[in-house]
Order: sequence, then structure tokens, then C-alpha cells
Amino acid sequence: MATQEHEERFKQFKKDVDLLKAKGFTHTKVGEKMKVSKSNFSNYYRGIVPVTEDFLLKFYQAWAERLPEQSESKKDSYDQDPEMGDSTGERPNEYRVKDIIVEKLVDGQNRLINANMILAESNKIAAESYKILAESHQKLIDLFIQQGGKSDMANR
Repeated sequence: MATQEHEERFKQFKKDVDLLKAKGFTHTKVGEKMKVSKSNFSNYYRGIVPVTEDFLLKFYQAWAERLPEQSESKKDSYDQDPEMGDSTGERPNEYRVKDIIVEKLVDGQNRLINANMILAESNKIAAESYKILAESHQKLIDLFIQQGGKSDMANR
């Protein structure tokens, strides 16, 4: 994830946690719902441990229904599609979770494409190696036969 985008998501995460705290949820309660210890959650919140996409996904899946439907930091192109947010262009929480899921799917797809390209190249190299090995084997057989070896040995 890009550094600026990561910082924006981290800021939004902290704002959302602060909203939960204002509603009476402690770091312990927030972490419990996410199946994360209070100390680990606090380390993420304070920035000691980098907030990952997986962590954000877990957070928003657990807490999206308790957060307001609009996000103060998402005033961008969504204001042009009324279904994507309200008239101020703010994006609902459910879309933040979906954005994270889509990003993870795209990242996974890109990794699969790269792995497939590597596999195809490996198969090409293996085929070339097999061809060279077969040619070398045939040359050894021919040499053996030329030097008077028994032909039944060449057929092994």
C-alpha cells in the first residue's frame, strides 16, 4: 500500500476507534470483538505495530455497524454517485470494508498472475533442459556404439 494512502487509512482507523471510545468501548472491548488482545490492539492504535490491510479488514468487519455511516476522510469522487455516499460525498462504512476486500482480491490476483508467469518460464526451462539431456544421452549412446560397445547396452 502506498505510504500516503496508508497514512490516510491509519488516520481514519484512529478516528473510528476514537468514535468507539466516545461510545464507551475500551481498547479491551474493541480487541475482544476482533479476537485481538488489548495490548496488541493498543500497539496498532499507537502506531507501534504497522496497521495492515488484514487488520483493517478485521476491524471494519467487526465494528462497521457501530460506526457512523459516513466517513469524514472519504470526500472524493464518490460525491458524483448518490448510491456511493450522501450528498456531501462521504462514503459509508460498508464500502470501506468492501474497498479493502477488493484491494486484497486484486493483490491476490496480481500475485497469481506473477506466479503463473514464473511457472510458465520454469516449464519452458525444464522442457529445454529435458531436450538437452535427451540429446546428450543419445550422443553417449552413439559414442558407446562407435567404440565397440554392445548394442543391447545402448537400449537400456
